[in-house]
Formats: sequence, structure tokens, C-alpha cells
Amino acid sequence: MGQNLSSLEVVDISLDVISPTDRNADFILATIWGSVFYIIAMIFTTCKLLNRWGGPNGDKRINICSVLGALILSIAWPFVLIFVRT
Repeated sequence: MGQNLSSLEVVDISLDVISPTDRNADFILATIWGSVFYIIAMIFTTCKLLNRWGGPNGDKRINICSVLGALILSIAWPFVLIFVRT
């Protein structure tokens, strides 16, 4: 065990390629990661908008229309975060 750890032989890896099924799996995995990040950002942005619309003391009422409006606006979350920051 461990006999090849000190080998000085250079291994040729020029012919190593990703198989089509692995490439598809990598694409699906990257799409899922991107979608999860986007959904987390949408949830965060929705909460930030509702917090802003609630007022500084939270005395304004938030109803279902406000929640749906914030959810729709959070689709463009990068712009909303720029707006909320100012």
C-alpha cells in the first residue's frame, strides 16, 4: 500500500475527457446550484422589501398584496438590493 506515492513517472493525461453523461450531470448540477442561489436571493430581497414597507417602527400593515408585490419585485433582486440600500 502506498508504493506508487513516490513514483517519478509522468502520467500522460492529455487524452482525459469528460464523458457526455458526466458533462450533462455537471450542467444539471450547476443549474441547480444557480437556481438555489437565485431563490435564496429572492427570499432575502422579499424580506428586505417587506421590512422597508413596514416602516421604521413596523406600524404599517403588510397584507397579502404587499407580499405578492414584493415577491414579484424580487425577481429582479440585484436592482432591488441597490434600491433598498439607498
